Amino acid sequence: MTKQQIVDSPDFIKLCKRLKSQARVITLNDTIQALKVVSYVGVPANGTIVQVLLQLIRHGVNDLSLHQIIFLDFLMRNIDRNPLVDALKIALPLVFEAQLSLKIARDDAISLAELLQYACKKQLSDSSVNIIVECIENLSGSIDVRIAKTVVWSLCELQRPVLSHQALLICCWNVLTQNIEVCSYTEIDELLDRMVKKIVQKQTYFYHEDFADSCARYVVAKDCGFEEGVWILRKLTRIVSGQ
Repeated sequence: MTKQQIVDSPDFIKLCKRLKSQARVITLNDTIQALKVVSYVGVPANGTIVQVLLQLIRHGVNDLSLHQIIFLDFLMRNIDRNPLVDALKIALPLVFEAQLSLKIARDDAISLAELLQYACKKQLSDSSVNIIVECIENLSGSIDVRIAKTVVWSLCELQRPVLSHQALLICCWNVLTQNIEVCSYTEIDELLDRMVKKIVQKQTYFYHEDFADSCARYVVAKDCGFEEGVWILRKLTRIVSGQ
């Protein structure tokens, strides 16, 4: 069945009506899952079931976990705008910041990296970003390649320079340098691209000489090809020249 056939089917309509009748007793997590399903199949944002689910989330917004907030923020991108959607889009980052210090999982490096990604993408306050950064720094021994890439990409999202993050950046660049062989060419290209952009913006503390050198060695060791090698070399030259 196509998505439209699902939305128009009598069984789906019955399910939505049944869900609406049980709206007062379903959990917040089930509400989010239901919203994910109806938005995926294309139920309009002004549809009754979508409006009911959004209202339930609005009423329970302060009870959302940090990761539920991140997921809902992502989900809202695919839901057509209306006053309720717009209000939630404004509220979610505010609730995230208000609840951060209370709900943050300080011993989970993967979770912290995801929180940092959201905070940086949303350009949240320095205090919120710093809380997450400090927690990750305290778990520096748990930072693997995946986490290191996420942290670097996230901090590159910040439009304002924040020198207090330099120690974490260095730690992540070191992890990436030491494990360069497990990175793909595309990942290296993207990391260098971000480094170039920050250096061009005069945020030179993003520069990491050992990582830049390891990228040059990677191209040779992996025999990436002439064009790929030249492309990486051009980025390395821009990093050195700062242009």
